[in-house]
Amino acid sequence: MRGPMCASNGDALVACVSAGLGIIYEPDFIVADAVRGGQLDVLTLDAPPAELGDIHLLYAPDRTPPAKVRVMIDFLVRAFDGTAPWTMKPV
Repeated sequence: MRGPMCASNGDALVACVSAGLGIIYEPDFIVADAVRGGQLDVLTLDAPPAELGDIHLLYAPDRTPPAKVRVMIDFLVRAFDGTAPWTMKPV
């Protein structure tokens, strides 16, 4: 998809689309507030959405990660357990 506006910032794209400048294809978490607030509508795609893949955490195998890294790993595992609270349903 191409158009007159190009940005690498989801908030900027949401602002443009909210102002009536077109449509965007963005992850739910970027558009969730605007959808809930009624500024944007969710469209049904004629193809499945792109699969973004997994999140990987890497650290040296010969070292135990510091406590703060272990806490972050545990947090991310809980936060991304597959039940994203921002998932939108098409209209």
